[in-house]
Amino acid sequence: MNRQHSMEAKTRYMAAMGLLSTHERAFAEAHYRVALPQPAFDATVVGAADPAFQTFPIEARTATPAGPTASPTASTAQLDELRALLVASGREPAVDVVAEVRAVLAEAHTLRALADDGRTYRSALVDEAITEGARAHGAAFEEGTYRSILESAPLAAVKQMRDDWRGQADGAMSPSLPVTPPMPLWNEKLPSSAFRA
Repeated sequence: MNRQHSMEAKTRYMAAMGLLSTHERAFAEAHYRVALPQPAFDATVVGAADPAFQTFPIEARTATPAGPTASPTASTAQLDELRALLVASGREPAVDVVAEVRAVLAEAHTLRALADDGRTYRSALVDEAITEGARAHGAAFEEGTYRSILESAPLAAVKQMRDDWRGQADGAMSPSLPVTPPMPLWNEKLPSSAFRA
């Protein structure tokens, strides 16, 4: 028996014994997607006078229709699940889950716009790098191969390759040997008789 089934079995046992609060029961039913058994009695912990102990009253439940208006327990479980997701994403626990979800959706809209801008920037940068690669290597440049590499590479690597290819292309355009000024045709050290036929 795997861990999921053993935890579900333990939860079923605790529900049948009346050891789950309403909140715990709703969470377990939503988590395991089952209807837990109803206890036949009200589970009151012995020693209820002591504040360390709790009483878990059992609410009389009737069958509820399935659907979006099924039961407030399902809504509570969904709200609790949303709270848990918000906390897991790094947000503070919120009492007003609806306002917090609206804030997350507004933030998601902003992030989606920024992501679109990032994709446009990456595409333009890859195109610029491909252009510089074609300048540097000429007809031997395999655009398809390099495009697939650059599209998955980090932006810093794309910029580095673009700059390297730009340097290669600029170096190929300029002469590789140092340029020396031409020798003058008339040298003053030679006598003019050297130039007579």
